[in-house]
Amino acid sequence: MDLSQEDIKHIAKLSRLELQDEEVEKYRGHLTSILGYVDKLNKVDTSGVPEMVTGSVSNNVWRVDEPQVSDLGERDTVINSFPRKQGALLEVPAVFESRTE
Repeated sequence: MDLSQEDIKHIAKLSRLELQDEEVEKYRGHLTSILGYVDKLNKVDTSGVPEMVTGSVSNNVWRVDEPQVSDLGERDTVINSFPRKQGALLEVPAVFESRTE
């Protein structure tokens, strides 16, 4: 399937994208290639192949969400053994760093 420049401009408008003329040509090639590949996949005989939700064979294992006693011991023991704390609040290293430029 070959897409025209008008097709790409229409798709861009529907996607609320503003494309320059050189981008229209670039994406026309990309989308034409993608649709060509999808067309190849549509020609594959899949009769006799069972439907699948995902390509992996793993199954989700769900357990009942019930409160359990922690292996760490009592809450106060954990808090008291923590190296940096303010009252019952535990201080941990920052996950995000601020950047000053």
